[in-house]
Amino acid sequence: MQQELTDKQIAHVKSEIKTAVLQNDDKAYVDLISFNPNQKRKLRQVLKSKGYQLSEESNWSVLINL
Repeated sequence: MQQELTDKQIAHVKSEIKTAVLQNDDKAYVDLISFNPNQKRKLRQVLKSKGYQLSEESNWSVLINL
């Protein structure tokens, strides 16, 4: 099972964060339907290492505090 995030997944997360910022939202919602369990774990690690705090996490989505 692939652990690394794909370019498409990274672009999706980046786009959701950018959209939330442009809309002046304090949270970004990211749908994780296309992520396997290892990629979800990796995404959470990357976001936390970048200083983002996750306010809600499930198997299907993540809500990022901005």
